[in-house]
Amino acid sequence: MRVFLYSIITVSLLSAFSAQASEQRPNIVFCFADDWGRHASIFAQIDGPGTVNDVISTPHFDALASEGVLFNNAFVSSPSCTPCRSSLLSGQHFWRTGMGSILMGEWDNSIPSYPLELEKHGYHIGFSYKVWGPGAPKDAPHGGGRARYMKAGKNFNGFSQAVTKSVRKGMAVEDAKNSLLENVIKGSFRNV
Repeated sequence: MRVFLYSIITVSLLSAFSAQASEQRPNIVFCFADDWGRHASIFAQIDGPGTVNDVISTPHFDALASEGVLFNNAFVSSPSCTPCRSSLLSGQHFWRTGMGSILMGEWDNSIPSYPLELEKHGYHIGFSYKVWGPGAPKDAPHGGGRARYMKAGKNFNGFSQAVTKSVRKGMAVEDAKNSLLENVIKGSFRNV
């Protein structure tokens, strides 16, 4: 099993600035990981005993899932990189996204995507790491460079490697993990 934090996509959609707007609309955090499958301890509650989830402990993910929505019966029309991402972003089968379902392809701006639709309705959008693909235009379908939190998320996206490197330099494991979290929190709100 790959370490899911290495290849995680976090599309973080934060509510608009006013207190009134935040009371009326929920914050949305969409986490997507390559090849993660149903590997989180919260799935043990659904699947019952005798699965790999009996030995996996993901308390932070479990807490987030228990306060929001956990997709326990979700499927994609193509379990492959860019086609899958084009489907998730558009809500369409990958073949309906045309060149947007091809790595290094081109996104058809006439196809709505949920991050940009939410932005049109007053949400602040942002992402860390890969979302769609290295295609064109660079700002589709998720806001591109203006919504990128890579400065804050680069080390977090290589979580296990960054923590291991810090531990080898003498930092305690918990301190190394917390320093990555603080970096993300500080950097994530630079555009807000």
